[in-house]
Amino acid sequence: MNFIQAKNEHLYPADRILSIGPSVTRGGDWIRELEIEGVGLVEVYGFRIEEFLRQPTQAFPAQPETYIVHLTNTETTGYWKTAVIGWSMARDGCLYPITAEGINDGLSNVQCLLTPDGRVSRAEDGNWNSLAVFLAEATGQDEGT
Repeated sequence: MNFIQAKNEHLYPADRILSIGPSVTRGGDWIRELEIEGVGLVEVYGFRIEEFLRQPTQAFPAQPETYIVHLTNTETTGYWKTAVIGWSMARDGCLYPITAEGINDGLSNVQCLLTPDGRVSRAEDGNWNSLAVFLAEATGQDEGT
């Protein structure tokens, strides 16, 4: 059974969640209210809701040569990449890459994906025909530079 931890540190069974309210700030904390069957409304920290919604409901393998691309100033190439070993369908309805570091490479932000056909994509941000085109746009340089 899955549980979610409320702001008061009480654990509630996930299968008793009736609704999740909008994000609000109260007392300097980012919270959301959950309606729990048989309990009513309880306050939950926003990050706990995010973690809960990213939990996998299904997983399946990724194609070989699929990577998450991380931009960096410390590598001469301007990036490094991590192999995607699988995909996770989460409670929030989104598909997340799985690496050895976990879902979404253990990070909360949206990742850039390099697929076996050489294309790069980032959800809600765009698609690029190649890693070179993506890097040129990301660094503000001409492809030939």
